[in-house]
Amino acid sequence: MPSRFRRLAAPGLAAAGLALAGCATPPAHPPAVAGAGRPCEIVLAGHTEAAAADDKPGVLPPPNPEQAHAAGRLLPISLDTVLRLAEDGNAQIAAAREKVNESLAEQELADKSWIPQVSAEVGYYRHEGGVQNEDGTLTHSSTGAFFPGVEIRSGVDLREAIYNRVDAERKVWQSRGELSRVCNDTLLEAVNTYFDLLAARHGEALSERLQGYEEKLLKRAESLVQPDDKSAQVVVEAVRAEMDGRREARLRLHQQGDAAGYKLAYLLGLPPDACLVPADPAPVLLDLVKDAGLPTPELVTRAITYGPGVQELQSMLNVIQAGMARLEGPVAFLPTVQVALSEGLVGYGPGASMAFDNRFDGAVQLRWDLTAFLTAHEKKRAADSRMMQVRYNLDDLRGRLTLGVREAQQAILSGRPAEAHAAAMIEHARKSYELSDLRLKENVMGATIGDVQQALRGLETAEMTRLNAVTAHNKAEARLLLLLGHGADNAPPAGAACPAPAGK
Repeated sequence: MPSRFRRLAAPGLAAAGLALAGCATPPAHPPAVAGAGRPCEIVLAGHTEAAAADDKPGVLPPPNPEQAHAAGRLLPISLDTVLRLAEDGNAQIAAAREKVNESLAEQELADKSWIPQVSAEVGYYRHEGGVQNEDGTLTHSSTGAFFPGVEIRSGVDLREAIYNRVDAERKVWQSRGELSRVCNDTLLEAVNTYFDLLAARHGEALSERLQGYEEKLLKRAESLVQPDDKSAQVVVEAVRAEMDGRREARLRLHQQGDAAGYKLAYLLGLPPDACLVPADPAPVLLDLVKDAGLPTPELVTRAITYGPGVQELQSMLNVIQAGMARLEGPVAFLPTVQVALSEGLVGYGPGASMAFDNRFDGAVQLRWDLTAFLTAHEKKRAADSRMMQVRYNLDDLRGRLTLGVREAQQAILSGRPAEAHAAAMIEHARKSYELSDLRLKENVMGATIGDVQQALRGLETAEMTRLNAVTAHNKAEARLLLLLGHGADNAPPAGAACPAPAGK
């Protein structure tokens, strides 16, 4: 994991562990909150109808994790905790690590292929019937033989040994590359899901706060209704329709937040009943890549050198090339050496009688596989094709990393101005609401409830615009950080964000 993501990981895990202990067991008497029957109810402190009396619609108080956790089944979560839990608890990453362990074990087996096969055996042989003599005549014989002993067999085929070791090392780098890919994809998906959860909960709180202002506006509209006053009744119905639409939008945001929370719990390997509550107060612009403003070619060079999977594929290509060069040299003409040694007690005799003695047999053979010379061309073509596949995969990976770096950097560089414009838009929309509300209170000629409604719509649009801009910027920051393969370091080891098991 990048070093900057580990700063708050330890306290984050401690808080997560304490919260999770209560999250698994619902309380005997759940608190009475609006909509408590929903599967993952979030209690947002300060986002109540009473907050509508505050005349600062552009400022939202943060959710209160302590009050939210009072339900006993909620788990506060932060970005640092997300990254740590995704690395340690995700099942796909764990399976990819085990694949690396398997390939390392197979490599060790290939390194020990020179160990001879040693076996202990016991045999009893019985013969009854005719045996042909040297002159062709037939002799009826009855014999028995008994042989307990130990046999040692060993064959040394340098070509096969080199191929097996190269293939085992290739599988190690292949499994490491798969681990790097799975880890990068999982971390990016977990981070994006966390940002989606944070945006959904903040959007829900924003909608609830604006609902309070509309309820206050509805009371004003209802106070203006007189018997047989159809025009005032039209205004009341319009405000009620606006409130119903906002309630529907808030329910939709709540459902999106629940879905993001469920997905994040799955990605982090948490229990299925864990309800995640963002510990961050509100979405803010993150600065995960301090050198995001560097020239694009320099960032691309870093990505295609240290990006996820690059070093693993490059190492696998080097292993294949070195192995092919060795197999095409003098090794191709070396014979296969086979050695067989056996020693034990042997018993022979006519009928059921036995005479025992010690017996030792040894054999050494040198064998040349002449058929291999006839199929060498086809084998080389297959090896060249496998090497080219790795090379093309490496070129494709570098191309995708280049594309990702360019897109992420562009999103980052345009994200800050977009957020600044959205913040200015919020300030103007807030002033517009305050002025229109003040005009309505003072009964200024021409002031209408529709003007206040329009100002509230503008404020909601501005808030959601800023929220979307911040979320998009933060996702781009996280993506660029993972694409570069490191945090602030210039030359990290391969897979630094999600280390593979230790091995050779």
